[in-house]
Amino acid sequence: IEKKSFQRNFNVLNYKLTRELNKTCNSFRVKYTPPLPLSNLLEIDSIFSDEQSEKINKRTKQIRNKNQLEIVILSIDDLYPENDINEFANKKLVDWNIGKNFEKSGIITVFSKKLRQIRISTTFTSKKYLTDENCEKIISEIIIPNFKKDNYFDGIYKSLMEIKKIIK
Repeated sequence: IEKKSFQRNFNVLNYKLTRELNKTCNSFRVKYTPPLPLSNLLEIDSIFSDEQSEKINKRTKQIRNKNQLEIVILSIDDLYPENDINEFANKKLVDWNIGKNFEKSGIITVFSKKLRQIRISTTFTSKKYLTDENCEKIISEIIIPNFKKDNYFDGIYKSLMEIKKIIK
């Protein structure tokens, strides 16, 4: 298995296995572990092609290295154990310590094609660079119009370009 495929498949397997164990085994709870390093894209519901995933990962790494802001993109099929995408995204942001080692901290974009929901959550520090208003504008003007046309890659990739422009 290629390194790219291994990381991607391992992250999905780890996430789904942990989630299913927690759903079905009340006496044995497993803490969700962060995705393997060197990957800023975790696709639980496999939206992107390998080439698209590589482009998204490359762009998030460029932003991280140049702008000191960690960005994680998470595509999901289920909000378990939360019922609300806002709570889900904020919990992942904290549980996975996104941005803890970076000057501008971190953000997570969580979306579900199946549930037709999206959220961009920021840490307290990153809110100084990317406000809630910025996030809402990116969602409403870039992501949603592309998602409505089933252009998930364009929606996410263009949102990364806009984030990069905003946080200079």
